[in-house]
Order: sequence, then C-alpha cells, then structure tokens
Amino acid sequence: MMDTGNNWIIMAAITLGLFIESMTYSPYSALMTELFPTHIRYTALSFCYQIAPILAGSLAPLISLSLLKTFNSSIPISMYLVVASIISIISIMLVKERNKRKRTHI
Repeated sequence: MMDTGNNWIIMAAITLGLFIESMTYSPYSALMTELFPTHIRYTALSFCYQIAPILAGSLAPLISLSLLKTFNSSIPISMYLVVASIISIISIMLVKERNKRKRTHI
C-alpha cells in the first residue's frame, strides 16, 4: 500500500492499523496480571516493559530496512509483520489461565 504513492490509501492503511492496534490494549491489563503471581508481578512486568522495547523496538526497524534494501519492495516487510503476528498469536494461545492454579501466599 505504501508503494502506491496515493496519500489517501496510505492514510486509510495507517488509520486502520492504529485502530486494530488500539483494540489490543483492552485485554492487555488482564493478560499481564494472569502471567505472573502476585508476589513477583510488579518486578516481572517492569522487566518485560523495559526489555521488550529494547529488543523489538531496536531490531524491527533494522530488519525492515534490510528487507527493503534487499528486495526493493514493502511486501517482504509485510511478510515479516505477518510472521511476527503469528508468533504473537501462538504465544497468547499458550498462556495458561492463573485463576485455576493453586494460590500460594507469601
């Protein structure tokens, strides 16, 4: 879509993408509380918030630029995003619900 040069299509794609991305924030808080037990939740979530942007935020643009330079098209970048999305979906499907686990009190 970005290769079209049509500003309206580009704006529509960005708007749609941001709308879909914003829908992920609704269940995000509930998911984060399910991942870690209470006694380590704050530290574990803080660690995730600090490390994830360093890894994903620094590598994704470099990978995208490398793909663009190699293939001279945005299609490989789109495929890279699809693969990343599939990995995320599989990861979410593997998360187990904590409310059925035995609770430990410390």
